[in-house]
Amino acid sequence: EANPAHQEALQAIEKHYTRMGWSVKMIVPRIVSTVDDKEVTLYDVSWGTSTIRVFRGAQHVSVRTLDFPSFLRRALAARSNGVPGQVLLKMDIEGSEFEVLPVLLENGDLCTGRIDQLMAEFHPEMRKDVSESITTAVLGHKCGTFKALAFDDESFVNDGMPYPCPLGGCRP
Repeated sequence: EANPAHQEALQAIEKHYTRMGWSVKMIVPRIVSTVDDKEVTLYDVSWGTSTIRVFRGAQHVSVRTLDFPSFLRRALAARSNGVPGQVLLKMDIEGSEFEVLPVLLENGDLCTGRIDQLMAEFHPEMRKDVSESITTAVLGHKCGTFKALAFDDESFVNDGMPYPCPLGGCRP
């Protein structure tokens, strides 16, 4: 998540899920990219934030990029072999998917045993020049039982539901 305004809430979610034994990493505030530590301007727009200045006078903040393919390779390498479970990648990165996903495809990261399932929100308005070809390539990609879904559901933001708890109940 690039928007620093979400940092506190996302860190609370990460802490809760970690206590449940889940491996979760919220990366706030960083803009996902294929280069690391580059300064980028993030603009506040009526529906959220964007690296594209939609209107004059928009509030803005500088944030740094995260080389996501490199981060992902390190995170996957750190997983213990033989640990049951699958890797689900939920991606809503506001247009950066058209920079990041081709690299993940090329590196073989979108395969069973690495990333088992990808749920991505695609933002074709951000990169009209490549959006259709990349979206088609990712959604049609076959590697083992890997599955990719075009997914945009942000109903959880105001659903009032508590964080999930293990069967034995939540610990404080």
